[in-house]
Amino acid sequence: MHFNYKRVCWFIIMTCWFFPHLLSGQVRTVKKTERKKELIKKLEKKYYLKAHKKIIKHRKNMQTDDTKKRMNEADKRARNFNRGNHLSWIERQFIRKKPKR
Repeated sequence: MHFNYKRVCWFIIMTCWFFPHLLSGQVRTVKKTERKKELIKKLEKKYYLKAHKKIIKHRKNMQTDDTKKRMNEADKRARNFNRGNHLSWIERQFIRKKPKR
């Protein structure tokens, strides 16, 4: 029986040539779908925040002037209180970070 070296070499060369391209196509499609999912999540969040701001603005516009003043003062107090719990960016630079476990 005669063994054909040309066919074997040709087969090896072709498999080495085509096999990585077939795998890369699958990986590429997976990455593409992941990017689409991330983009959809990002857009949903954007539209949600936009609608939320619009609703809050509408609620404030429905109120009387005295109520609007009280609401603004309450928002201002809340912002100041919440800011007091956070460090400034300069202080954050010099704080030693705890190692993650």
